Amino acid sequence: MADVKCPKCRAEFTVDFEPGTEFECGACDAVVVVPEPTAKPAARPAGRTAAASRRPAAPTSAKKGPPVPLLVGGGAVLVLAAFFLLAGGDDEKPATPAPSTVTAAPTKPVEPPKPVRPSDPFEAARFDAAQPGASTEAVMTLADMAWEKAEAAAKDGNTSAESRFRSEAGEAYASILKKNGDDPKARERLGFVRFDREAANATLAQPWMTKSLRSGVEEVVETLDEKLGDRLSKPVWISTRDAQIGKTAKEWKVLGPRLAAREAAWKSRSTDPFYRSAESVAAAIEADVGRKLRRAEVDGDCFRVYIEKPYVCLVQRDKVGGEDRIADRWLETLLQLKDVFYERLGEPLALAPMEKPTPVLVLRTDIDYTKYMRLSDPRAQITSLAHYEPWSNRLVTWVEKDAAFLSKNEKGMTEEEVRTTLFHEGTHQLIDFNTKAKTPMLAMAQALWFSEGIADYFGGHGRKWNEDLQKWDYEPGLINTERIDSLTSSKERENLIPLRELLGYRRADYVKEKEDTRMQLKILNAYAQGWLLCYLLANHNDGRDRAKFDEYVKRELSGQTGEATFKAVFGADAVERVEKDLLQLIDELGKAKKEERIVNGRLRK
Repeated sequence: MADVKCPKCRAEFTVDFEPGTEFECGACDAVVVVPEPTAKPAARPAGRTAAASRRPAAPTSAKKGPPVPLLVGGGAVLVLAAFFLLAGGDDEKPATPAPSTVTAAPTKPVEPPKPVRPSDPFEAARFDAAQPGASTEAVMTLADMAWEKAEAAAKDGNTSAESRFRSEAGEAYASILKKNGDDPKARERLGFVRFDREAANATLAQPWMTKSLRSGVEEVVETLDEKLGDRLSKPVWISTRDAQIGKTAKEWKVLGPRLAAREAAWKSRSTDPFYRSAESVAAAIEADVGRKLRRAEVDGDCFRVYIEKPYVCLVQRDKVGGEDRIADRWLETLLQLKDVFYERLGEPLALAPMEKPTPVLVLRTDIDYTKYMRLSDPRAQITSLAHYEPWSNRLVTWVEKDAAFLSKNEKGMTEEEVRTTLFHEGTHQLIDFNTKAKTPMLAMAQALWFSEGIADYFGGHGRKWNEDLQKWDYEPGLINTERIDSLTSSKERENLIPLRELLGYRRADYVKEKEDTRMQLKILNAYAQGWLLCYLLANHNDGRDRAKFDEYVKRELSGQTGEATFKAVFGADAVERVEKDLLQLIDELGKAKKEERIVNGRLRK
């Protein structure tokens, strides 16, 4: 038998274990070691009972306590604290507790039970990655799942969750790089991009290289040569977070995929039927209007053709050149619009990708544009920077005003004017492409408020520079301040079109009335009220009716329009209820504009 005291909580035990045996204290889980036996105590004084000789002298009263569990080799033994009232001779003293005792044969230590792997997939990935000697695959699984959760949180606007999951993914990817510094996924998601100087220089000689891409590659190579020197003798990973080359790394991160896409498109020309069809579309346009629009000082074809799926861009040739620059600018803008359009409506409406050649004519001046317009209408006047033709599927636009007709202080078109117009007219082209129930008269039967309102919805957009992707991010559906003045004025003069009449006002009606000067105010209001209605239903009140608006757009693309369709989506009382909301919104926006509370297309409360 041995008296043992826990070194942590001071609980006392009397055990029948061999010296050196280890067990766990049942009170605090500390490890207790049975000590070597000490020298025998001195003989007991005569006349004392054995019980009395064991009684401590200090305590004056006994206290009962709960049983103390004793863990031996991983198994629990219950130690009962037994207390007895001890008496010796004729004098009585308060009882004191005797040492706790337990008799058990020493057992071989048993390992504690292993933790159970969670059933939740993400928690299970965390569990697997935390195990000693976890495989790279286990850590990568955790990293990828955390990254996906961060992306989902970002989409939902949950910045706190995004930051938390992004940090967890980053730690996991960083641990992977300690084992394999060239893991491409870990590198890329930690902000690195691979740069191969030899390969970059080789792209400059490729036949598919455009002027803007060439300029970008040359600038990156020059900067990295200066900053990294001999390190570029072999491919290197460059960080977008590096203080010296971070901006250049971001530029290359954007250029790399663009170069790859351009090369892939070039190589697929011989096998992808799109390009053969696109060349046929371009040839047909050249045959149709090329001879009539070709400038006198230009030999050969009127247009130079640039194909960037899904667009077929025909730029009118001029003796001063510059067609590459114009094509790059126009195509970049239209591709931005397509991305914004599909990001906003692609998933809710299950839109099919654009795989049909979509023609864009870019004429050099307003004079050339007038000539084109008068090929079909001798009385046509220039009223905009562009227009879309549903019958030919052409988006037709022009670059600048003819210098010979510019006044002294007059300037050409600004970048914002060009972009806003292309976004508006390009939306007509996208809507037409995605209209499922196409008939020759469908465009003419469509409600004008929707046709022009949805174009204004995307035309009235904001943009913010994305430092990571080195590009502009566009946001559609912002407040069109130019429409507010005409709406408030028409409301004050009681010239607004009643909503029921607006819902039934078709494009065919517009075509009949557009030349009538008496109808100009009505047409202007139809455009403005169309924008307001789209803004109200899609964006106002934190997008309360956005899901219903998307459903309405879906029906318009299926050929359903008018008051009946509007009521079917928004409710039987929609006409009266929505009209009331529209009138209130005009007042609200008019007041906000006067108070300068509309900033960058957003309403400040």
